[in-house]
Amino acid sequence: MNSWTSEYEICFDRIRSRMAVRYVTFRSFSVKEFPIAVWRMLSTREFVIYAGIPASILLLGELISRVSETLEIARFIFTFICVIWLLIGLFRILRFGKSRGICCFSIERNTYEKHLVGGLRMKVHRQRLHIRIAGAFVDPLHRSNGIFTALLFALFRIAYLEVADGRIPKQSSLRISVFAPAHPASQQIVRTYFNDKQDICVDPKEDSVFMKSLTRLEHETSSLEKTGIKFTFSFPLSNVSILF
Repeated sequence: MNSWTSEYEICFDRIRSRMAVRYVTFRSFSVKEFPIAVWRMLSTREFVIYAGIPASILLLGELISRVSETLEIARFIFTFICVIWLLIGLFRILRFGKSRGICCFSIERNTYEKHLVGGLRMKVHRQRLHIRIAGAFVDPLHRSNGIFTALLFALFRIAYLEVADGRIPKQSSLRISVFAPAHPASQQIVRTYFNDKQDICVDPKEDSVFMKSLTRLEHETSSLEKTGIKFTFSFPLSNVSILF
């Protein structure tokens, strides 16, 4: 029997990646978490562009048509513009990339059984070499144990491996960005690890902002051992991309 108060395993592979995506997606829209998910959506730049602007165009067309019946044609024109805008927005959303997820399992002290208690969901766009943090969820019973910090550290570590091991084409750069920078939790991430920017370039140079954030995340995760919380990490060893 180990002496750890809590022990977790952070995993990332193609099979458990889908498990993490489902976990974060469905848990984020539970009764308790739904308001947070809605606020996360409303606070995104993408929501304003792809939903807010066309809704404003539609409303403008409706208001103009009520001024005079002779301006009824304006409503149809604005409605047509709105539909085209939404179709273009849908096309761009579909191009955000594939969904990937990182799992966090809680390990039972006596039986060593694993239970999924947290996950980080991301959208990965190969052509643009872009990783977008799309959401995260931690079981309420396991919050305040540093799980999100460990998940973020895992993401940074995976991105580092993609670049350092030559899995990214030369003369290309990989970026990590936050989906909802206006959300309070996202603001904390941006302020602490992204140098007050929405995205960060995965630069393996020792003095880069990315490497400083990676080192900080590693230190914060390992320092949890002093409180009896232990994290182990499991990533596939391969010469090919594990993200894309």
